[in-house]
Amino acid sequence: MATGKETDKQTKIIALAMREALATIAQEQRDAKHVLANDAAIAARQLETRNADGTSDHDVQVKLVQAVANLDRNFTEKFLEIRADIKELKDGTSHRIECLETEKLNIKDSYVALYKAVTDKAIEDLRIDVKNNSTWITRIVAYGSVLLFLVGVVEFFINKYL
Repeated sequence: MATGKETDKQTKIIALAMREALATIAQEQRDAKHVLANDAAIAARQLETRNADGTSDHDVQVKLVQAVANLDRNFTEKFLEIRADIKELKDGTSHRIECLETEKLNIKDSYVALYKAVTDKAIEDLRIDVKNNSTWITRIVAYGSVLLFLVGVVEFFINKYL
C-alpha cells in the first residue's frame, strides 16, 4: 500500500505529465492550423493560375460541361430518331405478317389438318409397341431366371450325388 507521501508524489508526476501532454497537443494544434492555412493559400493561388493561352482551368471546365451537355442533347435527339425508325419498321412488319396470315394461310395447309391425325396414330402405335416389348422383356427375364435357377439345382444334384 502506498503512503501519503508516495501518493502525493505520484499525483504530482501525473499532473506534470498531463500539463506536458496538453502543451504538446496545443502546439500540434497550432502547427496543424498553420499547415492548413498554408495549404489553403496554395490552393487558392492554383485556382487563379492561368494557362499559357490566358484561360483558367475553370474556363476549360465550363467549356467541357457545355460540350458534354451538347453531346447529351445530340445523343437524345439521335436516340429518338432511331426509336421512331424502329417503331416504323415494327409497324410495317406487323402489317405484312397480318396480310400474309389472312391471304396465304389456309386450313388445309395447317398442321392440324395435314399431320395431326397421322402423328397421333404413329404415337399410339409406338406406345402399344413399347408396352408389348416391355411385356415380352419381362417374360424373358422371368423365364430366364427360372431356367437359370433350375440349371443351378440340377448342377447341385449332379455334383452331390454323382
